[in-house]
Amino acid sequence: MSVRAFVLAWAAVTFVPDAKAEDVQKLNALCKGEGAGLINSESKKDYKIYSAEGSVAKFSYSVSIGACVGVVVDYLKNSWSIHDVNETFTDVGWLFDCSKNGANNMLLDAARRLNGKLFSVQYEQWLDNGEGGRPATLETPAAPYSRDKCEYLFTNKIAELRLVDDPKW
Repeated sequence: MSVRAFVLAWAAVTFVPDAKAEDVQKLNALCKGEGAGLINSESKKDYKIYSAEGSVAKFSYSVSIGACVGVVVDYLKNSWSIHDVNETFTDVGWLFDCSKNGANNMLLDAARRLNGKLFSVQYEQWLDNGEGGRPATLETPAAPYSRDKCEYLFTNKIAELRLVDDPKW
């Protein structure tokens, strides 16, 4: 697909409330290709998270945020994360993470209000624990999070992001 075609498809999905399904599918295909390139890349970028041993990574286009999303799960380590692959939606690159140490969940409406410029904004303004409480970055939970708790919070975030391809594990 040419750059022009990509930009037109992106604009259709971003600025037209009822984007055509084929445009969303094209963006999803581009996202999957980008993800495959990251997993297979030998670059020195910080994309090793997508290919960490023991983890499963999947990529899909998010209709909610108009961006390519990387979903990484390491069930054995109880590590669940969701990333804005190209930092299209925000400047921090991640949307969610959960482990035994708690959860950090980006509040999408807050990120929109801040135009995605979150790097120098206090966490309280755009982050919670997935249940309206303080994020793990600011407060360690009283008890470690179980796999079931992280999976529950992760599933909620996936639903909020409205991915084209629902990542089934």
